[in-house]
Amino acid sequence: MVERVNKPWGGELVFSKNEKVTVKILKIEQGHETSLQTHRRRDEDWYVLKGKVRIQYGHSPRERLDTIVLNRGGGITVARGMLHRVTAIDDTLILEISRGEYSDADIVRYDDRYGRVPKRRL
Repeated sequence: MVERVNKPWGGELVFSKNEKVTVKILKIEQGHETSLQTHRRRDEDWYVLKGKVRIQYGHSPRERLDTIVLNRGGGITVARGMLHRVTAIDDTLILEISRGEYSDADIVRYDDRYGRVPKRRL
């Protein structure tokens, strides 16, 4: 998770220290969402740079997911294996820092409005 460190001159947001990481900025347009997915080989830290998002997360697609809303400046850590989806309430930019082995092949999709999930039973 993001560590906030106060300094006499202001402060720091520390996203990663001495770890193998992949850093991206996600642009999600208002009303759009990522797939409901998990990752086996990486954890992700998200920090909202602009906008407002609804994040659904949990441990099983068969159970009700928890939901939080994050505004600019909000952050969350999504641990490997955690089910998650981001929906943009406003046009949004998210700083994503992935720790671990990064590969698109690591994405397991359970639901996707854009047709990117294989047909299977939950």
